Amino acid sequence: MCLQSGRVFTQDNSTCLATLGDIDITKHCSQTKSINGPVVLSVSSHQFKIIAKCQNCSVTIVTADDNILVATLFKLGTEISNSSAAECAINRLDIFDGNSSEVSMMLSDKKGLCGCKLPTKTVFKSSGNAITVRLQTTCNQTTHGELELLVTSVKNELFNHTDCAGQFKCKTSSECVDKNLVCDGKAVCKDKSDESDCKAHNITCFDMFTCRSGQCINKNGVCDGKKQCNDGSDEIGCHGINAKLAIILLVVAGLVCLIMLIIIIAVCCRFYDTRNSGYKPLT
Repeated sequence: MCLQSGRVFTQDNSTCLATLGDIDITKHCSQTKSINGPVVLSVSSHQFKIIAKCQNCSVTIVTADDNILVATLFKLGTEISNSSAAECAINRLDIFDGNSSEVSMMLSDKKGLCGCKLPTKTVFKSSGNAITVRLQTTCNQTTHGELELLVTSVKNELFNHTDCAGQFKCKTSSECVDKNLVCDGKAVCKDKSDESDCKAHNITCFDMFTCRSGQCINKNGVCDGKKQCNDGSDEIGCHGINAKLAIILLVVAGLVCLIMLIIIIAVCCRFYDTRNSGYKPLT
């Protein structure tokens, strides 16, 4: 067995990794791949280890809602233009928590992962059930490099406590909550922890409004003057929406007035013509 409890045996890693599924980042740009077991993310199978130019490629890996992902970096080799630079240039690898590549969600060092020397930190753990890996390469020269990043799905402790088996455990109140009630817009936990960090849980809001925090609320609560989202994002940009609506209503009202004016003029003209046609001068 290559894997045990989400960890890789240190003996004969190359043979172990070769038996796992492989996802080439450069061939799955902007895609989301769902996994149940371990997979290896790589960048090239070229015999001279050539990576395609002008890459700005992100791949999101997701797993079951009650699992998290652990990414372990085994091999890294990307060319750098200046070995003394404090940060990696365009040839770099970045790992993010969740399904977006926002800097605030970066798990790897913000300086980037590059060069042939493995960083001090080689294990990256997601807080929810998704992790995003981004590869960037320069456009003006051929890039040589390699990558072996093992991504493994393991049980999320938040959902798998012995006293809350298969359920969500509230952070401070120790209550057990059905995982389907997590981030549904209504707090069940006394400490409201089931409605916090929703973005990290990668919750999808079906037929509902998704707050920037990941929280789900009823669409009717958007731009109603009352903050339903914890971060208030359901009331952001509403003035612009109201202004557009006001302009549309003014245009419609103007058209209605114009049509009414035309009708009144037409009726008056018809009445005037009728009176003139019935008028006979005295002789």
